[in-house]
Amino acid sequence: MTDGFKVGTGLKQGDGLAHSIFNMALGNVIRQLLVQTTSTIFHGSVKLIGYADDISIMGRTKRAISDVYGELKERAKEVGLIINVDKTKAMVQNRRLGKGSTLTVVAHKIEVVGRFKYEYLGTVINDSHDEEKEIRTSILAATKAYSSLQAIFRSKQIHRNNKMSLYKTLIKLILCYDSVTWTLTQTAEQMLNTFETKILRSIYGPTQAGGR
Repeated sequence: MTDGFKVGTGLKQGDGLAHSIFNMALGNVIRQLLVQTTSTIFHGSVKLIGYADDISIMGRTKRAISDVYGELKERAKEVGLIINVDKTKAMVQNRRLGKGSTLTVVAHKIEVVGRFKYEYLGTVINDSHDEEKEIRTSILAATKAYSSLQAIFRSKQIHRNNKMSLYKTLIKLILCYDSVTWTLTQTAEQMLNTFETKILRSIYGPTQAGGR
């Protein structure tokens, strides 16, 4: 180990070391916070979730969130990281604070939204916890992928097994990309089954009466 030295220049954007050094700095900041980063919100008044350069603060009260936000802001500032307030959004499960309002936290006015896209697997979160909207979006994306490959799926020169491989590797992955975050309802499950049945019929053809 050498003696410490001061670094006067940062890395250029896109540098191969940038993300590793950033994660080390941010990880150190998070470890210094007196907040849980495991288990669920049911085991405490506030919880912090971090993924890459995105951080979500979940709390039961505005004060709990404000305290963690303020501490995060100060700790990050010590290592040269600044919170981008313009990109910071709030979502409140409270009928008294409607969409389009603002939430003041540590002198920062944060926009309150009804939905936003979280970078973890591109998950769309909304204030009504209605995951069916997100599943419909996934089905739409998978439908577009299928439409671009219709010439292949309709071709009689391509074996069914090859078509199934294409479906599993190119379409189904898009459909189920962030499915680990879903809590399926009967309606949502029916939507997914209907979509897959449509694809399978295009590959194998209509089911014959009395057949298997």
